[in-house]
Amino acid sequence: MRGPLFQELVEATTIGELIELGFLVDCDVFAPADPDLAGVKTQRGIGGELDYNETQLAEAVDKPQLVGDIVQHWQRLAAGKPTVVFASNIAHSQHIVAAFQRAGVAAAHVDYHHDDDERAEILKGFNEGRFTVLSNSALLAEGWDAPHAEVMVLARPTKSLIRYIQMVGRVLRPHPGKERAILLDHSGTVLRLGFATDDLPLELDDGAARTSANKKQERKASEPKPCPSCKY
Repeated sequence: MRGPLFQELVEATTIGELIELGFLVDCDVFAPADPDLAGVKTQRGIGGELDYNETQLAEAVDKPQLVGDIVQHWQRLAAGKPTVVFASNIAHSQHIVAAFQRAGVAAAHVDYHHDDDERAEILKGFNEGRFTVLSNSALLAEGWDAPHAEVMVLARPTKSLIRYIQMVGRVLRPHPGKERAILLDHSGTVLRLGFATDDLPLELDDGAARTSANKKQERKASEPKPCPSCKY
């Protein structure tokens, strides 16, 4: 007898519940920039998720004015706070680090080209406070834990809800003296996907074809609207 492959869905705790219980911290979000992505195509990545074509994405966002805006807004909203940056690719990350360094901020870039010892030394430097800003493209999106990091600069636009939540999650870890995290979104992602702390769309998919009548809203709409003055 044939039937749905899965019959039950176990709902784990939500990010909001973890924040209420003190296992995560809440996040203040600023959206200073929404880059023009016209002409940037969408493709499936290794994991099968749809996201922007990385080559075209880098061409759209790795521009001197946009990179300079990142440093300027960081200095105004999060100066001195331990910060992790997610860029569109390695070159973009290196350009962002160079801009921070020109502004007198101790910053470092890390990628998969570094060997284990080099990566360990760079991460150690960030943990010890020798670097205030640590930038990468995707290396630190998961499996990296630095609870003292208070700020995340999202310079990489994404259509992937999972990737978005993973990146923001790097700064939601609690740490002594850290009451809230800060997200500086220079990618327009929060305007497309909502807040990373919103409830996930948890619904059992039994494989049946969906129609407009039974298709539910994919995600709770947070409808963020930036303040025209500070972009909060």
